[in-house]
Amino acid sequence: MQLPLRLGIRPSRVLTGILVLLYVMGLFALMALNMPGWSKIGLAVAAIWSGLIAVRHHGLGADPASVRELLLKADGTLEGLRADGQRFEAKVVRHSTVLPWLVVMQLEHLASNRRLAMTLLPDSLSPQEFRQLLTWMRWQVV
Repeated sequence: MQLPLRLGIRPSRVLTGILVLLYVMGLFALMALNMPGWSKIGLAVAAIWSGLIAVRHHGLGADPASVRELLLKADGTLEGLRADGQRFEAKVVRHSTVLPWLVVMQLEHLASNRRLAMTLLPDSLSPQEFRQLLTWMRWQVV
């Protein structure tokens, strides 16, 4: 694998579907609770709003803070490009998850100690790029 490696991140239909399914299930569970109607309505509005934000940011990548591109470097750091055009440098934290069908990257910004979590499924990248990301992540999370 040649490093640095540039990965273009696409919106994930699978992640969008999973998020929608989970929020809909949460709404059905909310309706089954023994609470006053006005409480259920308030909680349902909050859950719908939260679901829309999660789908927009994580599933569709339409939020300005969504990461659109990653540049993986040989020294274990990476450079990210957000949808609003801002770049950031980060390193992978050990608590990241690397599975053949899922990558949850826990990133720590180098400029500040802020943390960011990214969930990537195979439909977010080309098959070749996803394999390369899995390999790079396994090197970093060891």
